[in-house]
Amino acid sequence: MTAYNGNGRFSDSCTCVNPGACSEFMKTYVKAIFDISVTISPFSSLREQYNKLCMQECGRREFARQVTSARSSNMLLCESRFLQLAANFATILHICEQEDDIESAKVLMILAFTYQCEGRFVYQEILSLPIWKSMRFWNAAFLHAVHSERKLRTSHNKCFSEQTPEQRVEAAELHKNTFFGQMSSFITNMKAFQLPAREISEFREKMFIMSELEEEQKEMLRELSPDEGQEAKMEDYSEEHFIVKISGMPYTATCEDVAKFLAGLDIKGGRKNGVHVTRDESGRASGECFVELTCEEDVETAVGKDRQHMGRRWVTVSKVTHDVMMSDINKCAEIQQKLDERREFIVKVRGLPWSSQTEDIENFFSGCTLSGSKNDSIKLLRNSMGRLTGQALVEFADGESLNLALSKNRQHMGSRYLEVTRSDKSEMERLTEKSETVSKNRDPIVMCRGLPFSATEDDVRKFFSGLQIVEIQMVYDADGIRPMGKCFVQFMSLSDSEAALNKFGEKMGSRYIEIFQSNWKFWYAQEGVPHGGPPPGRPGPDPRPKYRPQPYSKPPPRGGAAGFNTMPRGGRIKHISHDRRNPYGGYDGSDGFQVHWCESEP
Repeated sequence: MTAYNGNGRFSDSCTCVNPGACSEFMKTYVKAIFDISVTISPFSSLREQYNKLCMQECGRREFARQVTSARSSNMLLCESRFLQLAANFATILHICEQEDDIESAKVLMILAFTYQCEGRFVYQEILSLPIWKSMRFWNAAFLHAVHSERKLRTSHNKCFSEQTPEQRVEAAELHKNTFFGQMSSFITNMKAFQLPAREISEFREKMFIMSELEEEQKEMLRELSPDEGQEAKMEDYSEEHFIVKISGMPYTATCEDVAKFLAGLDIKGGRKNGVHVTRDESGRASGECFVELTCEEDVETAVGKDRQHMGRRWVTVSKVTHDVMMSDINKCAEIQQKLDERREFIVKVRGLPWSSQTEDIENFFSGCTLSGSKNDSIKLLRNSMGRLTGQALVEFADGESLNLALSKNRQHMGSRYLEVTRSDKSEMERLTEKSETVSKNRDPIVMCRGLPFSATEDDVRKFFSGLQIVEIQMVYDADGIRPMGKCFVQFMSLSDSEAALNKFGEKMGSRYIEIFQSNWKFWYAQEGVPHGGPPPGRPGPDPRPKYRPQPYSKPPPRGGAAGFNTMPRGGRIKHISHDRRNPYGGYDGSDGFQVHWCESEP
């Protein structure tokens, strides 16, 4: 499936269960819209199928694609066809607003200025739709349009450090011209959709911060805007402002979390436009935000929530002036500009599924240009146990890709939503070095959980068929009788143990198996050998013990094997638990598994 890039072309970035059927249906449906002899009833099966496909991203984009293809011969429409097309636009745009589908909405916005009937254009029929009141749509659609046009017009895909001086000059000139052209189009469209002059001015000045436009170009754009000049800044408006500042928030807090904390209060512009989360000098969330409310009563109610908890942290809420808010927002814009000048286009991703690979992350950020190959640009992080933490750092080639990546915050990969925040080079180098050091030193051992209680070593070997297994250690209860549904598996190499981790969630019989990176420490804990390694006096290249307590795969008798105390006096290993407490990696608040002890009977 393909996606429209805002310049008359489409890019591969959308999947569908049956893309061929979706494409054929939308082709037939759009043809029916423009056919004067066909009437599409709102309750017909054709319209019902159209509504179902519109709920899917691929259906919305395929509709936009087919309408784009038909515009050369159907730009002038009769009254009935014109109203039919406007109604279909309204249906999809409502869904785009709910699903936050910026790309499809942007394409339809452009097409709304193309189709007409006796001097009326489609955009005039859809002026009241809520999506046009969202500044988040205009910001994201503009940045996506700039990125798409640059990508289309660039003759090379080299990152900044690999470009020659001539290519850098060419790229800078291309960026300015692209930015200027798109700004002109978007300001014109915003005026057509009757956005307030103040919001257009805010949009224009905000985008100026991100650009390298000449002063002459800026003046031309200011003249194009409805407020005619730079003097119409935000602080010059005489309207009354009702603003509160929230400090001490969790660093992962989003606009949705703030809106939930202030539930019942009317946020001006909604949570997307009325909540402004600030950032520190590294571009990461500062734990503070400003919220614009609609009346003094709401401000008093919000201040009454001072010292209440947001998540696990209590926050402070205070009333501030509009000037204070704008001062901090402008500082954030300056920080953003400095980071862009340093060309550190890096994001940190949290909440990845345990089975995620670099290919999955590359697909998640489709449309964004990586700084190099996926293996060099995407760094999956591991903890001190060598396990994936559910976090990654991704480096992009330019600011447009970075902004597009940040717009994917809270979008889903599989069943999990991801948190995407800005990072910098120093954090990337520090975390990557730590993770790579751990990866080189980890053991080729995995722990399997969720085995059928009847599972044997042969069942485990069959489950990992194709991988070279050295040894398997089944886990029993404290009495060494009842299977616990767990086992440790040692592989011949790290590559085999990594391949084993990719089988996470596959089934053995009727049960799905969870697989985690492990090491000798926990293998020893099961065998009864001290965590420090094999007993003294038994050196050798193999770090595992040269004996095994009897019976096979059962815990040692009280006091430990060979006279070594492996537990508190009078205690025994009850079991090894793997309770997942941290949703982004690690277990039981640490890097390993927690060993539970129980007192033996006197």
